[in-house]
Amino acid sequence: MVFYNKEMFAKAGVEEPKEGWTWDDLRAKAAKFRDEAGKVYGFAVDAKPDPYDFEQFLWSNGTKYISDDGKEIDGYMNSDVAAAVLGMFADMARKEEAVTLHLGDETGGDTLFQGGKIAMFQSAMWDKADIDAAGFSYGVAPLPTFGDRPAHSALGVSAISIAKDAAHPDLAWEFVKFFSSPDSVAMRVNDLPVRNSVAEAKGMTKDPVYKPFFDILATSNTERHAYLKNANWGQDSGQSGARHRGDDDRPGQCQGPSRRCSQALQAPAEVRSAGGWTWLPIRDRRRRSFGADERMPGGILRPSCSSPHGY
Repeated sequence: MVFYNKEMFAKAGVEEPKEGWTWDDLRAKAAKFRDEAGKVYGFAVDAKPDPYDFEQFLWSNGTKYISDDGKEIDGYMNSDVAAAVLGMFADMARKEEAVTLHLGDETGGDTLFQGGKIAMFQSAMWDKADIDAAGFSYGVAPLPTFGDRPAHSALGVSAISIAKDAAHPDLAWEFVKFFSSPDSVAMRVNDLPVRNSVAEAKGMTKDPVYKPFFDILATSNTERHAYLKNANWGQDSGQSGARHRGDDDRPGQCQGPSRRCSQALQAPAEVRSAGGWTWLPIRDRRRRSFGADERMPGGILRPSCSSPHGY
């Protein structure tokens, strides 16, 4: 998402972003905030973006790092539309529509935005609390589009599971159920609820600050990150402990030095959330599961919309 400083927009006489705006619109607005003496810019681009998050811009312009079978780069990473994305951000820096982050200075975009040095900041939910604490009036706009193509966002997912060798699996299962309950989900702050019912009860799906986060989920479940396209990405060399695989073919599996898969993870449950889906390993060794309703057990689903600094 793009956080923007309403006070800076009002002072500069710049119209606030609207739904359906484009990167051309953002650039035109950003150029109006440049103040060389005050070291103020309209936006920020990262010289060292996190590749995980940056791919969302390629998706939004109709391409990706590699082919869906994970075998081809030609026509994807080196395509004209991918080059156009990189060229756009470089041009924004060259024309001083945006300050360049992490180029001889490790000051983050969040610090500049909170300090009134940039008018717009592309980030995610985890920065909201600090922006609130900064004390100025702000708004949240959806990611700009490349022409008429829909914007896509990278998504980050956290999950909980029960280990195969858990000493108290029944107590662990009770905690999983509690952690996934509406009451528990409603307690969490500075993140997006994993239950539609909780989000709706809190009015978040209609709140102008939160609504853009939920809206973009509807267009962000069609692409897969490049590393997930390699069928062997989750294999362990034997140097580390067990960890989860999250590819679409065998979701929720556990791999370790002995490549033993926990039976607790062999029957993952499909979890739906506003416009998107993922798999979360939440069944125990007796394969108990939640009913097939809107409940979203086992984790925190949050749109990961911050290319300047990754998830």
